[in-house]
Amino acid sequence: VTMADDNDATVGGTLYPNYTDDEATFSSFIDEHEILTSYRDRSSDIEYLREPGTSYYRVNCYSPLLQRIKNRQYYNPEKRVFTVEVPLDELVSWDGVRGEELSKRAIQNTSRYISLFSKVIDGKLDSMEITNNNNGNDNSNGGVGY
Repeated sequence: VTMADDNDATVGGTLYPNYTDDEATFSSFIDEHEILTSYRDRSSDIEYLREPGTSYYRVNCYSPLLQRIKNRQYYNPEKRVFTVEVPLDELVSWDGVRGEELSKRAIQNTSRYISLFSKVIDGKLDSMEITNNNNGNDNSNGGVGY
């Protein structure tokens, strides 16, 4: 085994990605990726930063969704499933180097990277506390699906 660069290992001339580094990159993306929204929920404790010169707010993309999953606040109580969408173009926009490399590897080995992304999200959910912002919706009987 030889190291071709910081992200890959070579075994017998074949290049293999460093999944530990890819996991760390994806974890950073989940923590740091922000989106613009015009909606502001004044009853939540989400930190909103106004985008200069616009009527939009910059918010973390994934933490509100992950908190909702942790609290089991289903969008549709009959389906009791959550979907965490990871647009690869947003991964590239977030970091033009690390994000682009990670998105290419995710396209080339989708099954492996779905597992890796799920592992990161599960770890984040495990580290979160359940909040009491259920607004009377106790959906604690169902499982969470990705």
